[in-house]
Amino acid sequence: MAMRRAVLLVAIILAGCDRHAPPIAAYVNPIDGYARILPLEVLGIHSCAKERTANGKTVIEGIPFDQCYKMLPAKRMRGVWLDEFEGSRFFEDVDHPDQVIAALRHERDAKLWPFGEWLGWGKAREPETPPRSRMVLIDFVGRRTAVPGSYGHGGGSRSEVLVDKVLSARVIYRAKGNYLDDEI
Repeated sequence: MAMRRAVLLVAIILAGCDRHAPPIAAYVNPIDGYARILPLEVLGIHSCAKERTANGKTVIEGIPFDQCYKMLPAKRMRGVWLDEFEGSRFFEDVDHPDQVIAALRHERDAKLWPFGEWLGWGKAREPETPPRSRMVLIDFVGRRTAVPGSYGHGGGSRSEVLVDKVLSARVIYRAKGNYLDDEI
């Protein structure tokens, strides 16, 4: 009977696992990684967040991305930022919209997942996202996650780049519709 309960407990825990979480080695504090894949919220342990009291209520407050995940040292990076609703992709060493479209087609045709790099806004302020997708030629100082995994919106990117300081940015393409995917 005890064995059946143990098996049931393991099955319940595994059913609640986040299969798209970065590996434990990606986290600054391993407990954040375990909290991402195991239901530790019942113990008050949250992945990359902490509980605090505000106005007499318990709230969960996230910690900064670079305090949650291990990051490589800052360096200067150049490329194209694909900015769209619920999307923020970075294509390093790319300088033309056709190169971005070719990379997106390749990912789609090869059914790659996770794919590409998410561009996040660490110490820099994210510009307002327009109603239509756009490509921005960007030169900045930033940091990349040290361990490949599942980052960004829905865990769909294999790494994340944080922008610390924008050196220059220029729009080089605006999509005809809301999403660039509609054009490829």
